[in-house]
Amino acid sequence: SEKYTMSAGEILGLPFDVWVSNVSRVFDFFLKYQSVFIFPLLLFFFIAAVRRRTLRDLIVGLMFLGASAAVMLLLKAFGEYVYNGATVPFLIPILARAVVVAIEMVREPAFVYAAASGIVVVSTVLMLGHWGYQITLMQRSPDRYLERGTSWMKGNYLKGWPGGFGVAEVVEYLEKQEGPGVVIADGQWGNPRTSLEVFNSRYPKLRILGVSGDFYDESKTLALKKLIDAQPFKTRLAVFSADTDAIRAPWQNNIQKFMCAERQEVKVVPGQTPIIICKF
Repeated sequence: SEKYTMSAGEILGLPFDVWVSNVSRVFDFFLKYQSVFIFPLLLFFFIAAVRRRTLRDLIVGLMFLGASAAVMLLLKAFGEYVYNGATVPFLIPILARAVVVAIEMVREPAFVYAAASGIVVVSTVLMLGHWGYQITLMQRSPDRYLERGTSWMKGNYLKGWPGGFGVAEVVEYLEKQEGPGVVIADGQWGNPRTSLEVFNSRYPKLRILGVSGDFYDESKTLALKKLIDAQPFKTRLAVFSADTDAIRAPWQNNIQKFMCAERQEVKVVPGQTPIIICKF
């Protein structure tokens, strides 16, 4: 969309501030996900590919650089999934080739080759250790894992609406509600609505409804409330993430103003944006 993609005019205007920000974000991606130990492997791969003139390595390397440049130079902003999706298919064979070439060169008589190979092997072991630590931390304390991650990761999966913290507690709460009933959830697919839909079989008498455009208008919100109140529902709830922005704020305000006779927040880890449950 125009919101994230730069036009030809914007690119010709040389938006150095955007480019610097994008490069910094990519550097942060590598640092937090792969660790600093990935950089010796990348440097070794490209130097070896050029010196050895291995065509297949050069092609993969150029594809990785091209994909990286396209994301960093042509987009105003991007998520980690965009950059990773564009580059990881090339990054994986690059890392594998760096290790293979390093092992091949360990026995080279020239000291510089043997030293470079040793650095690559050691960096690989340390990088794998970092990956193992990250996986363990993710399993044992996902909130701490996110806190140690990139700012984009924290903003989306801990403080933003896509985060899943509190979903299990909300599902447990819904299981205890009487039916028939209706649950109004976030309009956009993502937590908590996606999870509420996935686990709907655990509370089959509750119907999940996504927020519609009517909730952006006060009078229409009131009309919908009256319509729902007229139905023989034993449970009437609105469940949504408290994460707000210019798009989400209007319907959040209307729901909390007109459909929150009882309001509670579900927050299970520090720093998490709570999930709001409104009973009306």
